[in-house]
Amino acid sequence: MAEKKDEVERPIEYVLTHSIQAYGEEVKVIRMRKPNGGDLIRAGNPLIFYPHCEPVKFEHDYAKLAVMIARLSDVPSSSLSNLSSEDMAGLAWTLSPFFMAPN
Repeated sequence: MAEKKDEVERPIEYVLTHSIQAYGEEVKVIRMRKPNGGDLIRAGNPLIFYPHCEPVKFEHDYAKLAVMIARLSDVPSSSLSNLSSEDMAGLAWTLSPFFMAPN
C-alpha cells in the first residue's frame, strides 16, 4: 500500500549509547531519512548477502555504512568515526532491512 502524499515520513532514530560531537554540538540521537536509490548508487550497498551459505550469511561493509549514514543524517562521516563499536553495529542492524531484497 502506498503512503498518502500528505503524510510526513518519520525519520529513523537511533539513540546512541555514547554521544559524539558533530559541528561542535553533542549528538545523542542520530536521525536519518530512509535511503533511496541515489544513496545506493553513491554509497554502495553496505550489506553483503551470501544467500547460498548454510545458514544464510550477512556481513556489513562499515566503510560504505559510514558514507550511507552521513548521507541519511546531518552527521558528517568524520564524526561517525568516533562512534562506539556498539553504536556502529546497532546502526548497521537498524538500517539493514532497507538493503535486503524483498521476498
